[in-house]
Amino acid sequence: MSTDLQPIAQTAAAAGLIPRTELAWPERAKALQIVDASTLAIADQERGICRDFIKQIHAEDDPLCKSAWDTWQLACADRAKRLKPFEDSITVYDREMKAFDAREKQRVRDEQRRIEQAKYTETVVEREKVVEHLETTGATVGEVKAAITRPMPLPIGPAEVMQTPAAPAKAKTSRVVEDWKGEITDMWAFLEFAVKNNRRELVALVQPDKTAIGSIARSTKGTMEVPGLRVWDEGKVTTVGGKAGN
Repeated sequence: MSTDLQPIAQTAAAAGLIPRTELAWPERAKALQIVDASTLAIADQERGICRDFIKQIHAEDDPLCKSAWDTWQLACADRAKRLKPFEDSITVYDREMKAFDAREKQRVRDEQRRIEQAKYTETVVEREKVVEHLETTGATVGEVKAAITRPMPLPIGPAEVMQTPAAPAKAKTSRVVEDWKGEITDMWAFLEFAVKNNRRELVALVQPDKTAIGSIARSTKGTMEVPGLRVWDEGKVTTVGGKAGN
């Protein structure tokens, strides 16, 4: 216990109110059961003494804490200044790498569509030749119809049959990988869908605004009932008037 705190502790201990050591305070508080006006007064008095200790500790330690805080802030500012050019450079590199990756993927998709379209066109031409041959060789209507209705490949097939070259094995290199993100753009539509389809896991994505909920609780004081919202008065002990501890 700090020397400056000794007078407060000695005065309180001499009055038989509290133990002499700081660590014994929580046990003292737990042992005190408030059952009547007398024990309520004791609790109020001891709480005031605790507040005196808190004020004195703040007076002694706050200057040191502030000095350490200021030093830490300066160190953080210096670190940020030194990191910024490198972080800015990485941002540029990442942007260009992502842009290149997007162009490559688009090139692959375009090439895939070109290949599939060429295959489709080739199949159409081949079918026309077969139908023409059947018609000129005296085939039946059923044979001609069967040739016309024969299934054909879709003009656009599965994407990305072509792949960009892989990085050499065990090579330490940077590359663009998938990093999917999401955001709610229309809260009402999102909640309506989640509730209508009983998708509780989607509702869980909406985090409650505790500050706003507290504001509603203070303004309504439990007079407004909202399904799923509980409002209660938890109570808070505060010191009113006079000097703390008196």
